[in-house]
Amino acid sequence: MTRVPRLERTFRASNRAVVRALIGTRAAAILVPAGLGTAWSGEKYHPAGRHIVDSARKFGSHKGLPAGAADFTQARLARLQATTSGEYAQDVANDLRKTMQAHAGVFRTQALMDEGVVKVKELAQRAQSIHLGDKSNVFNTARIEALEVDNLMESALATMVSAAARRECRGAHTVSDYERPIDDPTTPNGRNDAEWLRHTLWYSEGNRLDYKPVNLKPQTVESIPPKVRTF
Repeated sequence: MTRVPRLERTFRASNRAVVRALIGTRAAAILVPAGLGTAWSGEKYHPAGRHIVDSARKFGSHKGLPAGAADFTQARLARLQATTSGEYAQDVANDLRKTMQAHAGVFRTQALMDEGVVKVKELAQRAQSIHLGDKSNVFNTARIEALEVDNLMESALATMVSAAARRECRGAHTVSDYERPIDDPTTPNGRNDAEWLRHTLWYSEGNRLDYKPVNLKPQTVESIPPKVRTF
């Protein structure tokens, strides 16, 4: 194999830039261990990597796609392609951004979130009327932006509806209506484990919520019970 020093230097420099970018994100704490966990040490795989290899060998090939797997995507593209008038994608995106900043930010009240639910639902209706003016099939960034607004709308609905339904304080979800002292005997810091120690599940079909319990009995590690945040 012929080595190309200049390309190697470029690749290494690009990697350093990516690493520096990741270090500045909240995901760095997750990405770094995940990367190390799947690394090849030269002699053996680390646990996470070994699990991936073993699973691949066990199941062989991927499952076949179900019939009509591409129908939903094709329908999205066809809907945009057929538009003759309607909303500009970036207008809807800008209004969505302002709404989420105003109603799902750091400082939350129940009334503010309830109002946000109504506004995001209205924006979701507007998103269904987005008009694609550029119908070309080559480097069509307008089509990508319109699809991105659809994706953002689902994320916004999931966030806003789930937050408004969770009537407590937990982690970054701090609602002034439910704040309590740290030494409150039932809801310290406003965290209500009796009612809300559960995962929120949002379904785009019907815009509905469901919940599932938190698994406090893991199979391979010692359980860590919830504790009051004292820092």
